[in-house]
Amino acid sequence: MAFSFRCASCDEVHYGMPALGAPAPDAWYSLSEHERASRTELSDEECVIDERRFFVRGLYVIPVTGEGEPFCWIVWVECDRDAFRTWLDGYETDDRESLGSLSGRLNSDLPGYAASTLGVPVTVWMQNGGQRPIVLAGDTDHPIAAEQNGISATRLAEIYAVALHG
Repeated sequence: MAFSFRCASCDEVHYGMPALGAPAPDAWYSLSEHERASRTELSDEECVIDERRFFVRGLYVIPVTGEGEPFCWIVWVECDRDAFRTWLDGYETDDRESLGSLSGRLNSDLPGYAASTLGVPVTVWMQNGGQRPIVLAGDTDHPIAAEQNGISATRLAEIYAVALHG
């Protein structure tokens, strides 16, 4: 049976476990439309601002107790120029996993957390088969780091209620 929950915000029953995330990093949204057009390059998987800030998109996977599939945040990670070059060089290869991991910081302020997730240190693990990389929190006491080990269905319902309805 698919995951479902009664939403605390709208009192409707929601079905399924869709991934949540934004189509661009938070830094991109902080720019005006004119600045976005003149200073950025944005695709589905990467973003560059002013040829100085580099972002890649990945999946922050969170197991859900009692569910057959995990919940996924689609997140943006800011990384340095060298890591971004590794990302670009490996994007078209069949053996992305051989490239190892990239370090960076979340550039997605995810709803449902008391503290902002912006700047949380993370590691990006490349995946083969054209799949988005997996993102894991690094050395941090931010609650999202603990949640990468698993959350309850009740906690997931809280996240969805905040993310879907503010």
